[in-house]
Parts: sequence; C-alpha cells; structure tokens
Amino acid sequence: MSRHRTRVTLQGLEARGAQVWRGVRLVPLVRTTAPPKLRLARADVHAPTITTVDPHPSHPSRSEHYLAVIPHAYVLAWGDDAEAELSLGGRFTRDEGRVVNREHNVQMRLRMVRRASERSLRFLPQHLAIEGLLALYFGGPSIATHDWSERVLRAGFDPRVERALSGRAMPDLADALRVFEIVEGQCGMLLFSHDTLLGAFVAPTADDYRACHDDLVYDLFPAEIAACARYDAPVFHARIEGSPRTLGDVRRALDDERGRWDAFYRDVARDLLREADAETVWRAEGFTLERFLTHLRRKGEHHAGERVTTRDGTLAYLKTYRLSTAQGRRVWALDALARADWNLARAATLAKLTLPQFVDDLCRVGFAWMLHPRVFEALRRR
Repeated sequence: MSRHRTRVTLQGLEARGAQVWRGVRLVPLVRTTAPPKLRLARADVHAPTITTVDPHPSHPSRSEHYLAVIPHAYVLAWGDDAEAELSLGGRFTRDEGRVVNREHNVQMRLRMVRRASERSLRFLPQHLAIEGLLALYFGGPSIATHDWSERVLRAGFDPRVERALSGRAMPDLADALRVFEIVEGQCGMLLFSHDTLLGAFVAPTADDYRACHDDLVYDLFPAEIAACARYDAPVFHARIEGSPRTLGDVRRALDDERGRWDAFYRDVARDLLREADAETVWRAEGFTLERFLTHLRRKGEHHAGERVTTRDGTLAYLKTYRLSTAQGRRVWALDALARADWNLARAATLAKLTLPQFVDDLCRVGFAWMLHPRVFEALRRR
C-alpha cells in the first residue's frame, strides 16, 4: 500500500438545503455530473468478526488481527454488468466467513478488502479506515532508549484499542433517518449534530444511496459528539430575495439560494474537506480505493475515512468517522514522536512545545504508561 498527501473534496457533488429532526441535521448531496460506472450494495454480516490484516510491525512472524462487531460489508462492482457482479459479490461475502466460536457466532474474515468476483470488491465500511488508524505507529519506538517503558519497548501498542458509540446509541438518529425525505438525485449526505459535522456518506448512484440510507445507524461515532444530539438544532429557512415575476426569475433565485447553501455547508465541513494523508488500498479499471486521515493538528477536528475516486477525481464513494478530541490528540502525539524517531526532546520541538508540555500532553491522553519513571524524575528535578 502506498501513502501520499491528498485533499478530501466533494468533486461532482453539490449540497442541498438541510433537513432537521431535533438534534440531527442531514444535508443531502446530489451529483452535478454523470454518475461513475460503479455500483454499491450492502451484504449483511451482523456478527463479531476477527479480520486478518497486515503482519505485526514489531514481530513480522506474528499475524495481526482486528476484532470488531461488523454489522455489514459493502460490495463495490464495476463494468457493464455491475448489477450481476453485485449479486455475486454479496453471495461471496455471506459464504466467506469461517466460524471460530460457535457459541458466540464469532467469524474469521480473510482481509479488510478482498476481490469478491471478477469485477467486484468486498470491504468493511468505516472499519477499513479505523483499522488503518489503529495500525499507525503500532510498533512503538524503533530505538530502545531510556525514555520508554519496558512494556512499550517489548510489545509496542499491542493491543491498540479505541472506543466509539454505534449510531443506535444516538438519540433520534434512527427516527431522523426514517422521516427525512430523500431528495431527487440524492447520492449522499453530510450528517451534523447542530453545526458539528459527525460524518459523511456518498454512494455511486441515487439507487445505491437509497438502498443504504438507513446504514447510518450502524456507523460509529465518538461518545462526546453523540451526546450533543440530545439537544434540538436550530432550523434555517430558505429565502428568495426580491420579487420574482416569472418562473425563470424563481428558478434563478432558487439556484442562487442553492449555491449559498452549498457554500455554507462546505465551509462548515472545512475540517473534513482539507488536506489528508491517504493510503491506496486497491486500484482497478479507472478507480482507486483509499483510506485517509485528515492532516493532523494539536487541536481541532480530525476525520478518518475511506473513499473511491475515479480517474478524473470524481468522488464515487465516501464514508468517514470523526475522531473524538482525545483520539485526535493521541494520533497527533504519536505522529510527532514518529517524525522525531521517538526522541522525546526532538518531538517536543517539532510540536512547538516545551518538553514538560509535551510529556503533559502524553499523560493527558492516556500515554503515561509509555514513559519510563526516570522521565518524570528528571522533569521534577528541573
């Protein structure tokens, strides 16, 4: 897999006026260009799943596994007979799992992404991106210095664990998805709690989106953000300026209003629609499947996700996960350490912090166990 710097965009899509249900705000996305020659479908799994991923960075001879409750997989198909490929891919997904614990119905999956038929892929939505997030800097320090605890030198971040809530735990989300109108040509949505972006979902075609609209209740959200949905969101109403006299005047006024809404929601979602570090997962006839993490900052929003783009840059598929504040700070700190070859003083300099401030950041996000006690003793003697 190759890493590269990219930018997350909504190329080929335009936002429409939002719909609000209590604390949940959904912004429809419609295509402004021809849909890509891709199709997306859901294949139900509904079981705790162990997925084999890359070898352990510190111990290449050991297999690394990712454990999660996977409600469903997606099958992405391409070609002139994509509908038939979707059917073949869905059947493959159901038959692929190997039961490893019959009492609890735990299944073993072979990989996060796998070819399901000649022209289709099976992958696990959101989990493809989250597994990449967990695998970042998994091996820990590459050089055994006196700054690090025996545990992190011996095993790295094994196991690396992050917590999130299912959308079923969010108040009113299921009701909102049921009552929201799917507008004509809708291929995706931006999900907000008030004006806080929780996630985004884009499908190749309007039919694919309609079939997967309710999947949002199975997505993952940070607990601190999900709590915001308990309060009602303000409702904004469209306004037509002036006094239109003809249907053409109404059409132009409506187009202007849609343009203002599109610009507003792109601005609100700017922390997603920015530079990101991406990893190419799969390439096939004219499209690329990537997972990404938005450019790391000490403070602010961070989003992990996966997307499919066509050769001309059009966004065919997108699914994102918003990191909690603590998760964003943990990844930012690990990134600073990795860029400094796990030298504490150098990492603090790169982060534009003093050494005590950087160590305090590590402790605040739960990484105190990484440090050897002599680090704290040296700081106390200063």
